[in-house]
Amino acid sequence: MFGNKLFEALKDVEGVNTEDLQRARELGNRMDQQANMATALLTPNGNLSPNIFSHHSESFSILPHEVGSIINGSADADSISNATWSTPTITSPHISTFSRGLKIDVANARVHVSALAGDTEILVLAWCDFAANADGERGVRIVTNDSSVRSNVVPASANNDGAQVIHIRVAPQDLTWYTFEVFQSSGGALVLDFANMVVVRLR
Repeated sequence: MFGNKLFEALKDVEGVNTEDLQRARELGNRMDQQANMATALLTPNGNLSPNIFSHHSESFSILPHEVGSIINGSADADSISNATWSTPTITSPHISTFSRGLKIDVANARVHVSALAGDTEILVLAWCDFAANADGERGVRIVTNDSSVRSNVVPASANNDGAQVIHIRVAPQDLTWYTFEVFQSSGGALVLDFANMVVVRLR
């Protein structure tokens, strides 16, 4: 190893003490280790290096993340009843209704996730926007098959026609699904401009 060779080359040099020699050996050995890692990672063999996950586990917890997205777009323009939680009609085909590894159920506005109970981490985001109206409240909530609900209800105003909610959870069971509902209390029916839910299996 380079560290040992460096040690041998310096040990007879006048003015170099034992502590300096040991530091030189350790530095040389670290350089050897880094060179070996670089060689293993860069050698073109058609496969990922077996060391890539052990040395870079923080960067590669999963390759890639799996995603499911469903949207109520302007083509559907649901009319949402006053003071009632409602599941939006999902627009499909649509650029924001897609699956990248997670099953989507357009008819029931659901995204299904296969997981390891107690271990898999899941990110769920939902947001909505209504037609302009400053009366009452606007809300959106995430609903799951294990009876977990995360909601956000905010006052409407001239500058705010919608709401959003973000939730990160550890899967409580091996199979879960996620849907979302929207809410408004303007005093009458109100058109939903759009509503979107995205589910990501983080790890």
